[in-house]
Amino acid sequence: KNMIIHCNENSQNSVMHINIPGPFLPKINSKYKYTLVLDLDETIIHCPDQQEIQPLIRPGTEKFLSELSQYYEIVIFTAAMQDYADFILDQIDKEKKWISHRLYRQHTTVLKRSYLKDIAKLGRDLTKTIIIDNASDNFQLQTDNGIFITTWIDDENDTALYDLIPVLKEIAVKKVNDVRKALRKIRDTMIRFYVKGDSNPYNTVLSFIKGERKTTE
Repeated sequence: KNMIIHCNENSQNSVMHINIPGPFLPKINSKYKYTLVLDLDETIIHCPDQQEIQPLIRPGTEKFLSELSQYYEIVIFTAAMQDYADFILDQIDKEKKWISHRLYRQHTTVLKRSYLKDIAKLGRDLTKTIIIDNASDNFQLQTDNGIFITTWIDDENDTALYDLIPVLKEIAVKKVNDVRKALRKIRDTMIRFYVKGDSNPYNTVLSFIKGERKTTE
């Protein structure tokens, strides 16, 4: 059954927004050491119809959530309204076994008419927290914690989520002390090898994390 949209992430509404303080999340489950924050619209789904919610789901979403939820506390953080987001997430995670927490527009911090995701308000150790978003401005308050992912609309051949799985898994397996340092090296490595014509920089990055290649290459 379809429902009328109550503001997706890209919409504006006239309701006054109050920047509320954190922490937004309860104490982390002892089974997790790392937190992975995921955007919703154009990161893992796209709604082509602005009148009714009929989401297209990015290739690899279920595999991404099912595999990485074994290593990370997964938090969906969207600038969309709660009823819209919940309707979609209930379809993606039907048994509620992958996504630990959901945060919505009311949890964002408004700055210059933009809904920012201030992950410092989560109540999590920032050395163990990663945020993935298709709009880098959304995590501008903690850029070192962010992974930019390409915007997804409807490309059935997209592999962005598949490519990230082994990299994120290796960060957790290696028990990286500070993800911000790891992500900085990953970004630098990807840029360096992309410029050199590397057709799959994610595989190269994975080799560096595993220690199979030297960062001086």
